[in-house]
Amino acid sequence: MKGLILSGGFGTRLRPLTYSQQKQLIPVANKPILFYGIEDLIEAGIHDIGIIVGPNKNQVINTVNKGNWDAHIEFIEQDAPLGIAHTIKISKNLKSLTKAIKASIINIIFINKLYRMVFMENKNFDKLVKEFFNLSVKRNPDMGSFIGLHQYDDKLPNESRETYIEDGKIMRRYLKRFRRIDASRLSEERKLDRELVIHELRLGIFFNSLRLWECNPDITDGFGSILFLLVVRDFAPIEKRMLSVIKRLEKIPKSLEATKKRIRRPYKLWTEIAIESCDRFIVFLKSLNSIRLKPVIKKRLEKAVENAIADVLDYKNYVKEVLLPKSIDRYSLGRDNFEKLIKLRELGMKTDDILNLGRRYLREYKKQLNDTARKINPNMSLKEVNSIIESKHPKAFKGILKEYESSVLDAKKFIISKK
Repeated sequence: MKGLILSGGFGTRLRPLTYSQQKQLIPVANKPILFYGIEDLIEAGIHDIGIIVGPNKNQVINTVNKGNWDAHIEFIEQDAPLGIAHTIKISKNLKSLTKAIKASIINIIFINKLYRMVFMENKNFDKLVKEFFNLSVKRNPDMGSFIGLHQYDDKLPNESRETYIEDGKIMRRYLKRFRRIDASRLSEERKLDRELVIHELRLGIFFNSLRLWECNPDITDGFGSILFLLVVRDFAPIEKRMLSVIKRLEKIPKSLEATKKRIRRPYKLWTEIAIESCDRFIVFLKSLNSIRLKPVIKKRLEKAVENAIADVLDYKNYVKEVLLPKSIDRYSLGRDNFEKLIKLRELGMKTDDILNLGRRYLREYKKQLNDTARKINPNMSLKEVNSIIESKHPKAFKGILKEYESSVLDAKKFIISKK
């Protein structure tokens, strides 16, 4: 008995996968799908096989000939994909052909395997990615604004303790679902995407488990970032963008109250930064009033800004008077958690390796400093050379800023002079 396999045609319905290869050569579990058909025939006791090849015949012939087959394989050229009947007709020269496996049956084997092992798994993966992504944007509207998806521009993230706890549960749930996807049945790019998603979810779960959201009261810095994006990105008319800004400003009181309730272990440094962020955010809020708008929108914006400033000042006082006095002066991740973090980062190093590397870099850096100091003045110590250098530079920030401005002006003059 002889077997006949179709491996011609152009595979147009499987593009873009078939732009550069025959559909029968698409790899599934690191093996061309054509090989499964050959193996099925051999397993059925058929050791004389004819393979119909088309315009890309060399690609098919070279690939098949690389295999070690317990069968005699002949290649039959078909000038154009003219259907199953034509392939049977041109196969009459297949040596001692007595009976051919109907080509459509072999095609069904290909399509079923391909669909079952590749496209269904890829489709399931894409569906899961879309579901997870849409949920993430909905729960984190600031992320949506940042990446240019503006359907939630009038929303603020929910800052309640319950939301952060639920975030951890959601990440664990999706981690299980992404792990259930069979990576061997995914396309190469999806394999990489799956690895990245799993990596980020594991990191997210780890940080969520540390409950750092109980320690950091710096919420107004985030407000400023997502409002600034709406102001400076010209993706819609200014009035439309500012309406979203206004709606976000109107939601600030609720967000600040939720933040107060979730902070239970304030870390001193972050608490001090939160106080400074309030001041910076107020400066930003005041600047919004300078934007030219239609009178009705302008009036609403000014009112929203006024209320937001009052709310932020109240929050600043709460942080300063309630959280700061009971804040933790020193925060430590702990060796065990740090070991876990290094492992999750997949750096290929342990904490002791990183410490030794840091010490080596420090020794090298100190040597470079001493060498540089000797070049400047071989008769002085490093500390003396540093003192001389420091004396030639401004000590206060205003002086540094003035020097910076002067350097920028000099650079500008240079560029103009060179046209």
